[in-house]
Amino acid sequence: MKRSRLILISFLLAPVILFAQAQFVLTGAYVNISGGIKTKPIYLVIGNGANTGIKYTSGGIISESEFNMIWWSIGTNTGSYTVPFQYSNTRYIPLTYNVSVAGTGSGAVRFSTWHTVADNASPATQLPSDVTNMDPATGTSSPSATDDSYYVVDRFWAIDPTGYTTIPSPILTFSYINSGTSEIAAPNLITESNLIAQRFNSTAGTWGDYFGPSGTDVAVGGTGTVTTTSAIAPSNFFRSWTLTDKAAPLPIQLLSFTAQCNNGLANIEWSTATETNNNYFTIQKTEDGLHYVTVGIVKGAGTSSVQHNYSLIDNAPYSGTSYYSISQTDYDGTTTQKGSIVYQSCAGNDFINAFAANGFINADIQTSSGGTYTITLMNMLGQTLFQQTKQVSAGLNTFKLPASFSPGIYILRISNGVKVFTRKLEL
Repeated sequence: MKRSRLILISFLLAPVILFAQAQFVLTGAYVNISGGIKTKPIYLVIGNGANTGIKYTSGGIISESEFNMIWWSIGTNTGSYTVPFQYSNTRYIPLTYNVSVAGTGSGAVRFSTWHTVADNASPATQLPSDVTNMDPATGTSSPSATDDSYYVVDRFWAIDPTGYTTIPSPILTFSYINSGTSEIAAPNLITESNLIAQRFNSTAGTWGDYFGPSGTDVAVGGTGTVTTTSAIAPSNFFRSWTLTDKAAPLPIQLLSFTAQCNNGLANIEWSTATETNNNYFTIQKTEDGLHYVTVGIVKGAGTSSVQHNYSLIDNAPYSGTSYYSISQTDYDGTTTQKGSIVYQSCAGNDFINAFAANGFINADIQTSSGGTYTITLMNMLGQTLFQQTKQVSAGLNTFKLPASFSPGIYILRISNGVKVFTRKLEL
């Protein structure tokens, strides 16, 4: 390899194996691996398992695609392995895989990295093949609350151990470009000193079940590096990595959110895989998707990477079809909407029917339990216009209420403190 300037390895029909049993020496040479795809990766294979298997003086290896890969047969060795990645023959961006606890078995580690030119505008086109989302942990993302790519460097890494019984535990050092073809500049919203390394859990479908170990960011010239502060255990190691601003990490993961009817009450339950700076959850309900009532607030777990299960009972769910929503509020006051679900009342034969005619509201209430009910008429802003208390018997009850109001849309609400009936009226 000495004194040669460019070596192109580009075969589309089958993986390429270039063995270096002694040392693969780079002195001014650039090795450009290209043409790899998921079904036919291209490999530059380093058969020497020592960390001296690649000897680097200058030049570098250009990957710039997920499946243009270095295959290094590290085996059960330990030590610091540096993959001399280069970007476009102009910027040295090495990746260091420092094995502190050896793996078991005659395995190898596959490495690749690529710049994502369109990451902010269209991240899905350049995501690693096993990554399904870039969901944020907070509501501060731009332009969308469901896409955190503006807080992520414009580069991904694939670090893929293979052939091991137990994979190694490495400390990682990532290099990224921070000037010229900057991978952190606007329209990104990154504070460089906040950068940490995160990997995508392809089993759980989330980035955020593991936020550690935190990283140390160092910027030298036009290149920055992030080093994890301790080794990553096999249980927390997956193949796809990036660097993200820890102020908006990827992501809080809501595993489930359900509401079930139980003897006229609504049992609301939800579970999280991860939480970051989570102060509390707020549960709200609505009938029309416009006007919401808070059911309750439940304390969160702060920052956690283990599953938490939560529940709340709504003692007065709406009859018929309604909706529950859940939001999460950080310690800094940032609130993020996390989702909504449809709820179907189990009130049996209980119902309300109402219509307006001749200056009155005619209301029919069918209920299996009598008692004192409060009848309230509200406008679409939720303001109370009329309220009466009525005694209701089990069975069918009919009431005639005055309706001397301006033409418009109104909400009629009838409740005994446990059961709530609502109906939208047009006067």
